Amino acid sequence: MPKDNSSFQDLEKQLAKDSLKKALKDLHGEITKDVEKNKATFSQEIQKTLKTFKEDLEDTISKELDQRISAHLKMNFLDISTKVTSSFYESSSPFLQQAEEDLQRLHRQGESTLTSWKAMMLQYTSL
Repeated sequence: MPKDNSSFQDLEKQLAKDSLKKALKDLHGEITKDVEKNKATFSQEIQKTLKTFKEDLEDTISKELDQRISAHLKMNFLDISTKVTSSFYESSSPFLQQAEEDLQRLHRQGESTLTSWKAMMLQYTSL
């Protein structure tokens, strides 16, 4: 009987070993499923966080660019406007001065003509 007893103990050991292997294999499968599930959830959270970060960054950069471009355009426009205005006055000043002199001369000639006509008409007032 000692031989049967030894066989039974070997069988018990093998059964315990096989049960432990199966339990470890099942546990490994459960852990692997949980890891995959957590990995997918974590990946989604990272993607969501990156998307939010990207949108915030784009919005901030867009606002900053709009403000800076607007300020630069305003400054450059005022500078260009000032230069154009002064350039216009410089280039048109002789023309405007000549036009003013011509208008004064025309005014004097008109006054002179009116004075002459008045003098001519004085002769006919008695009629």
